[in-house]
Amino acid sequence: MAFFRLELKFLVLIQVIIHLFPKHMSQTTAINNCTSAVNPIDACDKITYEQVYNILAKSENSFNIESALYPPKRPSSVRVFVNVYGHNKVKNSTPAAKYTWSMSCLYAALPAKVLEFWSLWSIMVTSRTQELNITISLSCCDVTKGKLKKHIEDALAALQDLAVSPAIRDPQLNSAECITEGHQPNISSVAEHSWRIIAMLFLSVLFSTLFGPLLAFKTTIKRDELKNKKGRKSKIKKNTIDFLCLILLVILVGLYIAKEVTRNDKEVVPWHVEAIQPFIMGVGVMVFVVTCIVCGRHQREHTVEWKSFFFIICANLATYHFCWLLVGIMLNPIWGLAVLLLLCLVIGVLTFAFYTCMYSITYDNNTKCQSFSSCFAGSLAICGLIIVVVLAGQSYNGRQTADEALKEAVMYLISIFFSWLYWKRWVNKSKKSAENGHVSEDSEIEMKPLVRQDVQIITV
Repeated sequence: MAFFRLELKFLVLIQVIIHLFPKHMSQTTAINNCTSAVNPIDACDKITYEQVYNILAKSENSFNIESALYPPKRPSSVRVFVNVYGHNKVKNSTPAAKYTWSMSCLYAALPAKVLEFWSLWSIMVTSRTQELNITISLSCCDVTKGKLKKHIEDALAALQDLAVSPAIRDPQLNSAECITEGHQPNISSVAEHSWRIIAMLFLSVLFSTLFGPLLAFKTTIKRDELKNKKGRKSKIKKNTIDFLCLILLVILVGLYIAKEVTRNDKEVVPWHVEAIQPFIMGVGVMVFVVTCIVCGRHQREHTVEWKSFFFIICANLATYHFCWLLVGIMLNPIWGLAVLLLLCLVIGVLTFAFYTCMYSITYDNNTKCQSFSSCFAGSLAICGLIIVVVLAGQSYNGRQTADEALKEAVMYLISIFFSWLYWKRWVNKSKKSAENGHVSEDSEIEMKPLVRQDVQIITV
């Protein structure tokens, strides 16, 4: 009986082990694809960075790294989703760890669609994102803990070195700014760079909500001056300003709707990022309402007020996109400047076409036909030039950055441009004040003889 009891206890113990061990193994497999017990952290901490680097420099990993960072017939990657597998990797197995390798922390902090839409596609992320699978065979060590995790992150920061020269180390090739855990963009995941991303978001919103209404009111004042002037040219210029505002507003709202429709479900957009542009438009509405209450316009000017409302909304959105377009120029100057040139050409063509058509309305049919034909031909030619610029610019899109001299030149040009605008405005004000001064002096000179004559007449 004792023998049978011992055998029964042994069978129960075997049954318990059979039920518990697969559960433990399934958890282990979910972590690092191992079919044996995970080594303790202390044992895995003895692994050095050199061992991890040499594993990534092996033929299979090196080929995958090269293909992910510099894919053939495609632009170089600015963001790579890295999947780290253990030594028993099988098909459809779960990665032991997931990382995001990015040239700029913006690509890891903000969704790609949002960045592309804000910068008017001067920042290209989606088309330059690849996936990388690497295998690290380190006797079932947990790659998500201890010093091994840090060694893997440091080795991932050297992917460019591994892709270009795996046999000879060259740290100067490595220009990646962020290595973050997971594949979902998140501001908190960029660690020490998060304050910079938050500052960029805050200051861009501040710039658009302050400068946008100023630009709108300046445009409204110019439009009112043209409205009060007599003449057909003034009326045409006023209508051209209205047309340009309408076109910009339609384009920006259309792009916003397109972004919402084509949203990628794989990337989760945080609510505070999603609410930025509605907040900017809300600030524009608030500024318009406060202006109407404070200024107290008359009943006959309600048409101008409603157009001012659209001017403010359009100016707020346009300045916000312009701010992020400058960010795209700083990240990739050549491609960003090509996008800026494209936008200038589009706006210039539309404005010129509308102005020409409006100018030819009051003439006879022959003049109308000639003006319309020349306007149509010129617009078609410029559109062809725009397509050429876009197609040529795609080759520059593959270059992540230009020389530092080009970046400095862009900054100098921006500073010189705004300084020139301020100087020109100051000169115009000085000329107007001088002209007003001369007019007042002339009027006084003309009035003095009249006064003397009146005095003489009275004395006589």
